[in-house]
Amino acid sequence: MGIVIPTNFSFIFWGFAVSYVDADIVDGYCRMGSRSDSDKGSEGTDYTKIENIGSVTACENACNGQPSCLAYDYNIGAEDCELWTSLPTHVSEANAVCKIKNHGQ
Repeated sequence: MGIVIPTNFSFIFWGFAVSYVDADIVDGYCRMGSRSDSDKGSEGTDYTKIENIGSVTACENACNGQPSCLAYDYNIGAEDCELWTSLPTHVSEANAVCKIKNHGQ
């Protein structure tokens, strides 16, 4: 059984308080563009994909380890993680979570 992280989980990272907020009112993949747009963004430009990371906690820790990471999404079924360097605008409903890094909260 994995560790459950509350939505308002925060800790100190490099002298800054870091917390994560839900990207939208529904869970899903991070997306770019207008809400009607399913633009995933570009791998290598907007995000970096890490396959088989194993848990949402490991994905969040990977984002914490990269100052350029603004958000992450975690695919629950495939256990893949995307570290976003562009700020997502919304989520597409799916079996995933998209969390945005919230510095200084």
